[in-house]
Amino acid sequence: MSTIDYVVLAGFFIAITVFGLWISRKIKSSDGYFRGERKFRWWIMMGQAFGTGTHAEMPVAQAGVTFHLGFATIWYQWKNMLIIPFYWLLAPFYRRSERTTVGEIIEDRYGSSLGVAYSIFAIAFFVFNMGAMLQGAGKVISVASGNMISSNGVVIAMTIAFMVYSFFGGLIASAHTDFVQSFLIILLSMLLIPCGRERTGMELLLQS
Repeated sequence: MSTIDYVVLAGFFIAITVFGLWISRKIKSSDGYFRGERKFRWWIMMGQAFGTGTHAEMPVAQAGVTFHLGFATIWYQWKNMLIIPFYWLLAPFYRRSERTTVGEIIEDRYGSSLGVAYSIFAIAFFVFNMGAMLQGAGKVISVASGNMISSNGVVIAMTIAFMVYSFFGGLIASAHTDFVQSFLIILLSMLLIPCGRERTGMELLLQS
């Protein structure tokens, strides 16, 4: 990594945190904090769903597994296209349910016992899932920097960043930052294409 890479990396953390804090000025009530007062635009909801359902390691992992095992492994990620319509179908339902969490919806339908069971499971799942993603991102950045930045240091920096803007901005800040980051995921995917073409060309040249 060069100096410009470190500048971009640090700038991203600062920019996304400042952006989340700037968006948080819209918070006027607890309903706004937890549900965004149910006033999200459709494009924000789509961007949030895309940003939440995808992660920065996906394009890199997909490129790696495709290189080693072949193009058929594209279905590692293409399978997600099959669930996209469900985002569109479920979003209006959640919006009209007037509930803050899925646990409350489970409780309404199946009773308090199953609602509590779901909440415990969801907390455990998302803690493990988020921890795994942070560790993965931390290791990638640490290796890319030649171990100049420890993976634990990266994890701490990322955790502080998203905790700051989500603490002050709630769902509104999280939704808008996810919307912005969805474009970065697409950009990263596009940037990998010329790298892949170059690498594939080199491999074909060596084989010939």
